[in-house]
Amino acid sequence: MTPHRLIGINTSIGVKEQSEIVKVLDNYSLVPDKIERARSAYKVLCGGECFCLKKTSHGDKKALKVMLLVNYLKNNNFSNVADYIKTNDNKECIKKNHNIYYLTRWIEGRECNFDDFEEVKRAAMLLAQFH
Repeated sequence: MTPHRLIGINTSIGVKEQSEIVKVLDNYSLVPDKIERARSAYKVLCGGECFCLKKTSHGDKKALKVMLLVNYLKNNNFSNVADYIKTNDNKECIKKNHNIYYLTRWIEGRECNFDDFEEVKRAAMLLAQFH
């Protein structure tokens, strides 16, 4: 088990939830400096690096479909997807308390500015490549 140090407190994440996240991160030998909720994921700061921990409670099948989709996209030259970071046991995800977690590098982003026509065009082109 990885030694734990005091991490940044985020009032939107409860103590129990934070404890579970830290236990999940043990599977990657990561000791977080700070954990923040970011929409439906967690932004994990760790030793100067930033990770995205995604939690899903929709069952094994959905998590497997997402992994297969990401692999399909990458194998078909769509590079705008994050790689899954494997656990210490070489697994792509972790099951804990009826949830499935997976970890990727954090990708900085923001919502599209629909008032900027050039930005909308770039977003539409990326979406077209995806499909």
